[in-house]
Amino acid sequence: MSVLMPLFDPVSEACLGFKRRADIHRDGDWHRGVQAFVVRRAGASFDVLVQKRSAAVDIGGHKYDQSLATQMTVDDGLSEEETLRRGLKEELGITDYRCIRVPATLRIVKTYEDDVGAYNRELISLFIVESAEPLRLAASCPKITELQWMPWESFLLFFHRQRDRFTKTGQFYLAEQRLRHL
Repeated sequence: MSVLMPLFDPVSEACLGFKRRADIHRDGDWHRGVQAFVVRRAGASFDVLVQKRSAAVDIGGHKYDQSLATQMTVDDGLSEEETLRRGLKEELGITDYRCIRVPATLRIVKTYEDDVGAYNRELISLFIVESAEPLRLAASCPKITELQWMPWESFLLFFHRQRDRFTKTGQFYLAEQRLRHL
């Protein structure tokens, strides 16, 4: 059974109804993605948790990504915070954390050479999450094949050396100077 997701008006952000995930991506309906960079303190700087997606995902398989990338479902009650909570628990096993929301709703339109039938239009809510519990660096779900901590500056170099190995949203965040320094 396919997951039902809310679709949104891209201007007013009002919920327009619900559709199956596959239909939303086929039809190019606007939906909400909730994403996060999970960080931990490391001296005067910080480390970021980086995920590598598995072949089990329908978009962006075998690509590096920010720590969490999930989409709002009908079960989230139209709440970004609930979507974040569910995603952190299901994908990373994180239940104890502090977070801040980046004060902007980002809009991104993505198409894919390897999946010409997917038209992905998202309203994105981005969070910075600091976990209060020690992380077990083992993926909690089959969508992730690898998790690793990287110092932020090393992560930026890692991205610049292999940009094409990152998801389109990861490229969007990391190539944009204004977003990298929020």
